[in-house]
Amino acid sequence: MEQTLQNLPKHLIQRITSHATQWAKPQLDEALPSIGNPVWKMEKYLTICQSWRQSCLPLYSQEVSVTMDRQMQAIDQTHYWLPTIRSIMDCQAERFPRYAHMQVPFTAIVSGKLAQLLECEYPRAVFPRAEVIWLKLSKGPVDELQASRWGHNIREFVRVLRRLFPNVQLCSVSSMAVFSDEEHEVARHVGQLVAELVRVSTGVKYFAAGNHYLERTKLARCLGMTSITYAECAGAPVFMTLIRNNRRTLQHLNLVANTPELFAKLLVPIQSEPVEFPEMQRLSVVCTDPDYHRASAISTPGGVPFPKLEHLTMHQSYYPFANDALFRGNHSRSLTFMSIELQLDDTMLLREQGVLAAGKFARLAHMELSINLRNQYVDKQQAASIARIPWEIAPRIRHVQVEVPGFAFKDIFLESLSRATVAAQIEFLQIDHVALTIEDVVRVLQRMPRLNQLRIDPEGNGLGAGGLAELKRRYPEPLAPRLRHVLFGMGTYVDMEDAAHFALQLAVICPQLACVRWTSYSSLFVDNCNALVGQPEYREHAGRLRSVDWEKIK
Repeated sequence: MEQTLQNLPKHLIQRITSHATQWAKPQLDEALPSIGNPVWKMEKYLTICQSWRQSCLPLYSQEVSVTMDRQMQAIDQTHYWLPTIRSIMDCQAERFPRYAHMQVPFTAIVSGKLAQLLECEYPRAVFPRAEVIWLKLSKGPVDELQASRWGHNIREFVRVLRRLFPNVQLCSVSSMAVFSDEEHEVARHVGQLVAELVRVSTGVKYFAAGNHYLERTKLARCLGMTSITYAECAGAPVFMTLIRNNRRTLQHLNLVANTPELFAKLLVPIQSEPVEFPEMQRLSVVCTDPDYHRASAISTPGGVPFPKLEHLTMHQSYYPFANDALFRGNHSRSLTFMSIELQLDDTMLLREQGVLAAGKFARLAHMELSINLRNQYVDKQQAASIARIPWEIAPRIRHVQVEVPGFAFKDIFLESLSRATVAAQIEFLQIDHVALTIEDVVRVLQRMPRLNQLRIDPEGNGLGAGGLAELKRRYPEPLAPRLRHVLFGMGTYVDMEDAAHFALQLAVICPQLACVRWTSYSSLFVDNCNALVGQPEYREHAGRLRSVDWEKIK
């Protein structure tokens, strides 16, 4: 049968429309995720023909929204961005939604109006496959609220929510609204709402908020939570209590702190007993002040705080412990992802304690390592020790991003890489703040036959005009058979024409290279690349080079 637009396979139609509309799966780890996919981009594909409509409906109906005006008189007044309950029911697509976005005034919940409107408007609506609810609370009128009914109304709202989404596993409650004094009495009941959601959710329970009124809530009494996200504010004590009270069930913890000490406070012993999070799988700690100085006293937690940790992100000005507490019991058994920033002293401490020793992270596949010198002197012996870390500690590594003192000891860094046995299995490599010539890059590529993506800071001098012939003479065999994408970072004093020569020469010796891009889009770089393709030096390869994308990564 002849292939036409109408009889394309379903999976191909979905790939076409997903690419055309930039459709994306929501990120569940985000505390405040984006509003979702732009449904108006998908609507036009529903009208092409019946087969396209049936293929696109699952994407169109992936997310459902419930919104309410501030006056609390009506719901779902617009479906400009996400489909509403009504629009999905009109398409008879109730079986498709996986995610629900609800943006409503909190007073609409405690007053009972939201539950009443949902019951009245959608008495038979059920979305059996919805697993995630993002509930974003806003302000609303507080007049004529009956305080005696608030608890009942919260329970009624949660009941209606469970009817609409019977299989929800993750509930995210968030609000950045600033409440007035008279609204605090209402806002303090957010703790009860979270407690009710924790009680009825069948899987992960997720709470994200950063509000000054949380001290007045009973939030810390909520137990059984498995995921918490917290951005530090005046509510720090209640959140620290909440986190520590849920230490036995927490699986995901995301902290955005003003100072590194907040993380250390998590592991302060309780009645002289070490604090442990036996089920913790994902831990992210970010300090918003990169120049915060180390406190005079740092803690030395005992026990095994995170025995099942799989995913670790720690971006703060210094490592908050004087021992290996963060890595104890997990680095060799469970950790598969690690993104950390360390000072030189922290790095040497963890080296001495055997944490950053050869082969210690047996399951680690993704590593992002940044070592900050902070104007400290580094001798060659220290530099050699540091340069070996990315290639020594993880025998199964596939993805490596490093920011190390290679700008001072580039040759030591490249030498350690050239001897690394893991180099042959690496698929993604990013090296920051180390200016590499094209010869340096070739040296790297010769050791990494499986490399698919490379990000580097190019050295401005390179081989320049006329360099291609010399490069082909030195390296007659094609390199990097799997390399598809190269991203240039902010090289030191790089001339755009030199960078263009660098890019074209790399594309010639790497036959599968499909995309070379500057970090931030530079029309001058693109113009130079396109202009050089027509030069005599590159004429032999013009057809190949014109197929390379100099602008964007696909």
